[in-house]
Amino acid sequence: MKRNMLLVAWVLAGLIFSLSFAYSSTGRMPIRSHKAVFGICINEIMASNETTIADDDGDFEDWVELWNLSNEPVNLESWGLSDKASEPFRWVFPNVVLQPDQFMLVWCSKKDRAVAGAPLHTNFGISASGEALYLTHPSGEQADFVPATALQTDISLGRYPDGTGPWFFFDEPTPGTLNTTQHYSELLAPPVFSQSGGFYTEGFDLELNHPDPEVVIVYTLDGSEPDLGNLNGTTYQYKNSYPKEPGQPFGTFLENSFQSYLYEAALEIQDRSPEPNKMSLMSSTYDFSPTYFPNYQIQKGMVIRAKAFKPGSITSDTVSNTYFVSDEGRERYLLPVISISAQEDSFFDYDKGIYTAGIRFDTWRQNNPNTTPAGSTASIGNWVRSGVQWEYPANFELFETYNSSAALNQRIGFRIHGGITRMLSRKSLRIYARDIYGTSSLNHSIFKDQSYNSYKRLILRNSGNDYDKTLIKDATIQEICGKLNFDIQASQPSVVFVNGEYWGLHNIRERYDKHYLARVYGVDGENLDILERQSDIDEGDRVHFNMMMSYIRSHDLSNASSYEHVQTLMDMENFTDYYIAEIFSRNHDWPNNNIKYWRLRTDSYIPNAPLGHDGRWRWLMYDMDGSYPNAASSSNNSLTRALDTNVHSSVILNALLQNDGFRTTFINRFADLMNSHFQPSRIENIILKNKAAIAPEVPEHLERWKTHSITLWNTYINWMIAFANDRPEHQRRHIRNYFDITSDITITLDVNNDQQGTVRINSIDICEDTPGIPEAPYPWDGIYFHNIP
Repeated sequence: MKRNMLLVAWVLAGLIFSLSFAYSSTGRMPIRSHKAVFGICINEIMASNETTIADDDGDFEDWVELWNLSNEPVNLESWGLSDKASEPFRWVFPNVVLQPDQFMLVWCSKKDRAVAGAPLHTNFGISASGEALYLTHPSGEQADFVPATALQTDISLGRYPDGTGPWFFFDEPTPGTLNTTQHYSELLAPPVFSQSGGFYTEGFDLELNHPDPEVVIVYTLDGSEPDLGNLNGTTYQYKNSYPKEPGQPFGTFLENSFQSYLYEAALEIQDRSPEPNKMSLMSSTYDFSPTYFPNYQIQKGMVIRAKAFKPGSITSDTVSNTYFVSDEGRERYLLPVISISAQEDSFFDYDKGIYTAGIRFDTWRQNNPNTTPAGSTASIGNWVRSGVQWEYPANFELFETYNSSAALNQRIGFRIHGGITRMLSRKSLRIYARDIYGTSSLNHSIFKDQSYNSYKRLILRNSGNDYDKTLIKDATIQEICGKLNFDIQASQPSVVFVNGEYWGLHNIRERYDKHYLARVYGVDGENLDILERQSDIDEGDRVHFNMMMSYIRSHDLSNASSYEHVQTLMDMENFTDYYIAEIFSRNHDWPNNNIKYWRLRTDSYIPNAPLGHDGRWRWLMYDMDGSYPNAASSSNNSLTRALDTNVHSSVILNALLQNDGFRTTFINRFADLMNSHFQPSRIENIILKNKAAIAPEVPEHLERWKTHSITLWNTYINWMIAFANDRPEHQRRHIRNYFDITSDITITLDVNNDQQGTVRINSIDICEDTPGIPEAPYPWDGIYFHNIP
C-alpha cells in the first residue's frame, strides 16, 4: 500500500526532482562549470542511438555534438577527437569551420570519413558502458573532456547550461540544438537479485534490492520489459488458425497479455513445469490446424526481469535472470542452454509479431483466394520481414555445460533468419550485439574449437532443410571440410528456452558478414564486397565481380597469359576446394542458391599480401542441408549438373577447365581429397560423434515439435553414413566419364623409415596430421586416375 501511495504521489507531483546530487558511481552527475579555452566545447554525446537521429547512410550511430560558444569562427582543421587519452589525435578533423553559435554533429560510427563539406565520421565508436572522450587542439592542449559515463539507449549526456554547465542526462536528446529539454542528474542503477540465475535442485525465495530506498522496483514473469505503466497488463491479438488451403475460413482472433508488477515481497522460485503452456501454444505457421502444439506440460524455467524507477531520475536498465529448478539441476541438459527473454508480442502479435503468419498471410490469402502456397509463395507471413525495423530487443543468457551460472547474460537484438525455412514451425533466430543494447559484442569463447572469444553476430539455427531429419547435417558436412581452403561456420548444438518455455535444439552458428571477415582475416569490415547467389549484394557492389566475369567470358583461358590474369582476380585454391566439396557432397540446393563470395576492395591485386588481403575473390561454404541425402543419391552426377548450370560459378569452372594445368590440378585435387578428407571412415566417425553429442536431448526435442520419430532420426543419420561409403566410387566414375579417363589406378607409397620423413603426393602429406590419413599410414594406397600426371 505504501508503494502504491508513493506512486500516486509521483504522478500528482509531476515527477518533480532535485539537482543537488554530487557525482558518484551510481550514475549521479557532478555540478561543475566549464570554460572553453579555444571557443569550442563538446556539448552533448550519445553512445547508444537506436531511434534518435540517423546519419547520412540511414544508420543510427553514436554521435558527438560540438558547439562554438565564442564570438569568432574556429577552423577545426587538425583538431583531434579520441576515446583514448594516450592517442588524442586518433581521428583528425578536416578543413571545416565552425561559426559562432553553430553546432556540428560528428558521427562516432567507425566509418572514418573526414571530408570537408560532407558528414564527418570518426574511426571509433563510443561504448555505452562508459568511455571518456577527448577534444584536442592542434597544439596538443586538451580543449575539452567528457567523463566516462554509462548511458542507456537513446539517452544523451549533455551540458546544462549549454557550453559551460555541468553534465546531465537527457531522455529527449537535442542533437544540433540547445539542450532545452528536461535534464536529470541521476541515471538509476538496476536492482540487485539475491541469487544469480541458473540451475537449482530446490526452490527458494528471491529478493530484489536496491541501494536507494526511494526507488520502486517493477518486475515481470513473462519475459516482457518491466514498465511502471503496465501494472494492469497489455493485451494483444494473435491467431492459431490460417486458411492454408483455398476455401478454408479465416481463423478467429485470440488474446494474450503481458504484465508488470510492483515488487513488495520476496518471489518464490520453483519448478514452473507443471504450469500451463503459453507461448508454445501459439501458431508459428500458416496451418489451419497446427499439429506441433505440445499436448503435455513442457519443461520450463522462471524468467525474472526487473527495473528501478524514481521521480526525477532516469529509469535503470533492466536486469534479467532465468531460474531452472528440477531434481537434476544442471545435469538436466548435457548441452549448453540458452534462455531468450523477450516481450511475447514481438513473436506472436498478429500485426507486428515476426514468428507468426499474422496479417501478412491473411492479406496474401485475401488477394490470392484460389492459390495453394507453394514455391515462392511458401514463405508468405510476418516471418519474411527483415531489416533493422523488424529487430526486437531481448535478453540472452548462455549456460555452459555443467555450469549452473550464466557465462553470458546481456541484452541483444533478434530477427528471424533464413530463407524458405522461415515458414517452419521452429525458426532460426539471428542474434545481434550492439551498443544500443549495452555492449557491441558477445564476449565469450562460444565455440571450443576456436581461439576467438568475441562475436558480433550469431545464429540460433533450426537446421534449415534438415529441420525434420538429422539435425546435424550442415554442421557435420562443414566440419568434414574444416581443413580445406575455404571458410566454414563453427557450430555448437544447444537447448533453447524462450520466455522460460522449452524451445528445443538449435545450433549456435557463426554468421558470415563483415564482422566475421574482420574478425577472421583482420580486414577492414567497411571496405568489402560480399555477394550472394547470382545478384544479391550484402556489402559493397558487383563492379569488380562483373568485370571478372566479363573477362572470363571473353577470353580463352587455355591461353597462359589469360589464365594468369584470372589468378590475380580470384583465389584459385579456394575456388577449387570449394567446388570439389560441393560436388562431392551432392548439394542439390547449389549452385543456384546458398553461394556466397567476397573480397577486400583493393585497387588491384596485391601479391604476397596476408590471406584475404590481396583483393581476390574467395568463396564461403554454408547451408549444406541439401547434401548427403541417402545411399541412392550417391550416384547422382553433380559434376555434370554443376558444369551445365548457367550460373556464375559454373561459367567460371567451365572456362578454367579449358586450361590444361588447371584441369590436371582439379582432377588430382579431387582424388587427393577422396583419399584423405573424404575417406568414408573419417566421415562416418564425424557423423557418429555429432550424433552422440545431441542424442540425449533428441527425444525431448522430437516430443516437443512432433516432427518425426527417434527411429526415423536414426534412419536419416544412417543414410548419411551410407552416402559417405558409396559416394567415392560413383564420384570417380563421374570424373572418368567427364574427362574421358580410361581407368582408376592404385598408387602405393611406402618408406623404409617413417621417422625420417613423409611423402607428399600432389597436395597431401601422407602423415597422421592430414585428415583421413591413419596414424601409421605406410604402406599407403591411394586411388588416382590413369594418364593424369
